[in-house]
Amino acid sequence: MSDVKKPFGIDLGTTYSAIAHLDAAGRPEVIGNSEGDRTTPSVIVFDPSGEIVVGREAKNEAVLNPDRVVEMVKRYMGSEGWQRTIDGVDWTPEKLSAQILRKLVRDAAEATGVPVEDVVITHPAYFTDVERAATRAAGQIAGLNVLGLIEEPVAAAYAYSMTAEEELEGSILVYDLGGGTFDACVITVSRVGDGKDIRVLVTEGQRTLGGKDWDARTLGYALSEFSIKTGMDFDAYASGAMGEESATRYAQMLQELTSEVEKAKFSLTMKPKARIPVSFENERATIELTLEQFDDMTADLLLQTIDLTRQAIDTARDKGIENIDTVLLVGGSSRMKQVAAAVTKLMGFEPRLFEPDLAVAKGAAFVAMHLEFIKPMPVPDGGDGQAPAPPVPVTPQEARDRAEKLGVPAAVAQPLIDNSCGTVTSHALGVVAVDDSTAPPSYRVSHIIPRQTPLPCNETRTYGTYDEGQQIVSIEVKQGDSDIPEDCHDLGQVELHLPRPMPRGTPIDVTFTMDAEGLLAVTGLQPDTGAIVNAPVQRPAIISDGEIAAAAAQHSAISMRD
Repeated sequence: MSDVKKPFGIDLGTTYSAIAHLDAAGRPEVIGNSEGDRTTPSVIVFDPSGEIVVGREAKNEAVLNPDRVVEMVKRYMGSEGWQRTIDGVDWTPEKLSAQILRKLVRDAAEATGVPVEDVVITHPAYFTDVERAATRAAGQIAGLNVLGLIEEPVAAAYAYSMTAEEELEGSILVYDLGGGTFDACVITVSRVGDGKDIRVLVTEGQRTLGGKDWDARTLGYALSEFSIKTGMDFDAYASGAMGEESATRYAQMLQELTSEVEKAKFSLTMKPKARIPVSFENERATIELTLEQFDDMTADLLLQTIDLTRQAIDTARDKGIENIDTVLLVGGSSRMKQVAAAVTKLMGFEPRLFEPDLAVAKGAAFVAMHLEFIKPMPVPDGGDGQAPAPPVPVTPQEARDRAEKLGVPAAVAQPLIDNSCGTVTSHALGVVAVDDSTAPPSYRVSHIIPRQTPLPCNETRTYGTYDEGQQIVSIEVKQGDSDIPEDCHDLGQVELHLPRPMPRGTPIDVTFTMDAEGLLAVTGLQPDTGAIVNAPVQRPAIISDGEIAAAAAQHSAISMRD
């Protein structure tokens, strides 16, 4: 194993994942896994022997062990209370995702001879802060130093802007339909020195909409047609009324049929019809599926993506973007013919299908190297209990020296050094306030930072104390677009202590300051008395630092099948 350290980019996907780096010439390269594939199924099987199997072999073995397989973990990232218990061990989404990361990292290290330690991990643009924090925790559990997180559409646009033959500037619409999530982002690209400024203006999306939903529709169609052809009553098997062994055989059949459905969907990207073989309880049939049938049964799913895309375009227009110059289709599910046809109809020109399976990982590799060049130098703790000084920014020359040490050619390094990225808030942020216009008064979320606000940002709203003689003001921070507190994510709480009991309606100025990395600080000010509280929001951890360390130690001892 080489002593040379270099950063890697990871596309931690719902259905497939990939890892990439920049080669000696500065070109992005997606690294093949131990099976020789450049993408790895995000599937985990817990073998009865105690071994963990991840990837293609796990997907194949899932037929034999349907109760021991875990898929689609990404849809549950940040979901408090969701877990799978297998052999008496509780597995959260973060711990499960760490196993997928371990597989990617191990295979990449073996293929390149370079240890994989520093990484950038991608996530859907529509993820909340809680879901992003869970993604970072997964990387830490896997033993990785997470340099940063980046939105998947931004990573794809980054890769395209760095590899396109033509000079790319202007506005880009990224339509990103993956296996489990959908994002539509409007991004601007402009020159900055030798590099590019890649800035998100608008993001829309749905975290539970992706290619797997098209698969589910097709699976239902195949089961229905098989029942018609054979008279088979699947409800009795699914309910367990036919016995445990029959229910297990039914689960195995569903797993096998899911694989055939995926093949049929891919076949329809090239042919007008596909054939789906189904076999169960000595009954066999071949279900024919035409492209027209497939499009009809999934039309509402496609329409959801188009509606979200239209919303993104309309919001971008409100922000001054009159025309979209380029449309990129990324994500494996964007290969479906219906996608290109619908987007062409919406835009009036054909989109570009850009490496749907690999673009996000390649973009993450570019961002990882960019961060490796410019990451600030940490300052040692001065001791005596004093907090360490802020990190020292890296000078352009220090960044070039880092590039030279890593063996990156100057012609490749300088654009990466000069590159910059910016994004927007994907969800609104606000505080819980009392609405006394209702009877009885009710708690509502009052939004201070609207969604789609460019980062960094600073916003202030003025409220009044509710109780007569109130001396403590609790500022409860929420993230979400609803005004119902229970529908939003809890990001923490800050307390403002007033110098004396104050009358009802005493003004309180609440300021939200969010930096470019999405870190939020809250200031509460009573302007008449000067009472103030200014503190970063301590987000409720999905998993604590102690739990991360314990999980990392536990996972390093778990055997993963070679």
